[in-house]
Amino acid sequence: MCVEGTRVFVDEQPGTDGWRGAVAAPLAAAQGDLLAPLVLPRGRTQFCATDVLTRHRQEWDLRRDDQIAECMRHSDVVYNLVGRNYPTKRFSLDDVHVSGAARIASLADSLGVARLIHVSHLNADKDSPSAFLRAKAEGEEAVRRAFEGATIVRPGPIYGHEDRLLNSMASE
Repeated sequence: MCVEGTRVFVDEQPGTDGWRGAVAAPLAAAQGDLLAPLVLPRGRTQFCATDVLTRHRQEWDLRRDDQIAECMRHSDVVYNLVGRNYPTKRFSLDDVHVSGAARIASLADSLGVARLIHVSHLNADKDSPSAFLRAKAEGEEAVRRAFEGATIVRPGPIYGHEDRLLNSMASE
């Protein structure tokens, strides 16, 4: 069981690699004395990171309120890193970036989470020709409606260990 007063990361969409959270959790844990539970969807599993990175497994699905709520239980900060720049068989762009983001924000608000940090995209724009960037912009609006005072972070492209970009460059 994760301890009360911790941070939770909701990372990627289920079935993806989850590397962003794997990088972000140790950094957040090093920021202070709060420990960081981490949702990594490799096998749709929640990893609660402690000082020795003890892991507690918990399945979750972006469409299941009860599972998302269980991942956020006892959290004071939630980082929503869920994202994918293309639709999959199971999740459309709107499923992930609009309704999924709104669901996470609404549940965080109803659970009394003190702070929500939602990661969007640098070029999110509701008038963009890109469906991905339109969905990101709509997701930002949905998050703001569901969680007053949510922090929206708009980074440029994110890449890291074991991602598609670096792996394809290394294989050439």
